[in-house]
Order: sequence, then structure tokens, then C-alpha cells
Amino acid sequence: MVHYLQGSFFYEQVTKTENSDMKFPFLLASVECFSQDLGVHAYSAIALLELGKLIGSVSFYRKALNNAKEGLSFIASFGGLRLSEENTKSNLENVVLVAESMIPKLQGRVRSDSDTAAAESMIQAADTMKFFSVFFLW
Repeated sequence: MVHYLQGSFFYEQVTKTENSDMKFPFLLASVECFSQDLGVHAYSAIALLELGKLIGSVSFYRKALNNAKEGLSFIASFGGLRLSEENTKSNLENVVLVAESMIPKLQGRVRSDSDTAAAESMIQAADTMKFFSVFFLW
């Protein structure tokens, strides 16, 4: 439950911040927290999808796609679904649709120098954020 709450906090910060440089580490932190939560939900896949949108990264779209497919596979192994599980299933199906449509569009795209510099600065910010989150958790 703690990981879910932490992930929710970081994802909420993404929606509140205007600074796109800060959205990246908040999304990355939310993915980390949601992926450690034991529940089956779409939040990790959605955050990975948002990371893909933010920096135009095929790898994040692929991770979102894989995450969503794993969740759908797990849900499919059960019989009748409750309303919350149906909502999770439809959210995961939407992630699959978006990711599958974006991957081919981005695979042929050539990155400009400014795109590369922006992505590198976001990765650096994420590394800094990860350091501080580990530091403060201990």
C-alpha cells in the first residue's frame, strides 16, 4: 500500500507541475513505486506511456506495452471480473492501443540534436531524483 501511495503522490506532482523537466523524474519515480506495489493496476503502464509521450521514446512505449500486456494476461487468468477490475482491464487495453500505434511512428523518426540534449538532461535529472529518493528512504 505504501508503494501505491508514493506512486500516486509522484504522479499527482506530474499533473501539477508546469516544468516539463520535472515531469520526467516524477513520472520515473511513480513508475518505480507502482511497479513495486503488489496490486494489479494500470498506473505503472500509464506512467510509462506518459514517459514515452514526454520524450518521444520507443523504449518507454515498449515498456508500457509489455507492462499492460502482463497485466491483461494476469487479469485474463481469472473468471468473472468486478467493476474495478473491468476498469483496470479497459485502461490496460487503451495503453496497448496507444503504445502499439506510437511505436511504428517513432521507430523511423530521426532525433535532432536538441531532442537528444533534452532527453539527456531529463535522464540526468532522473538519476539525481533516484539518488535523493534512495538517500531519504534510508
